[in-house]
Amino acid sequence: MSDLQPSTTVANSQDSQSPAETRAAIRLRTQAFCFLRRAFGFSLGATFGIIVLQGFHLWGFQLSDGFLNWLGVATVGQVAGLFTMVLRQNSPKIQ
Repeated sequence: MSDLQPSTTVANSQDSQSPAETRAAIRLRTQAFCFLRRAFGFSLGATFGIIVLQGFHLWGFQLSDGFLNWLGVATVGQVAGLFTMVLRQNSPKIQ
């Protein structure tokens, strides 16, 4: 006969949730993701629009170089922050 015994594990908080709580948590995450995706898309679109307006000087549009540098750095930071959040959510080992 074999000595294999069933292992006992401690249930974490995720295992003790009811199906309704799990569905509610998934729905909340989905809503948050959709909001962030829309806000991120709007922000990138607005940044791109400002860069195009500045580049072609449409309708006399003119911004200072310092503001454009700040806008570029903020956009890169936003993309890097979102990338980090996605990596941490999808790769639990990266903490």
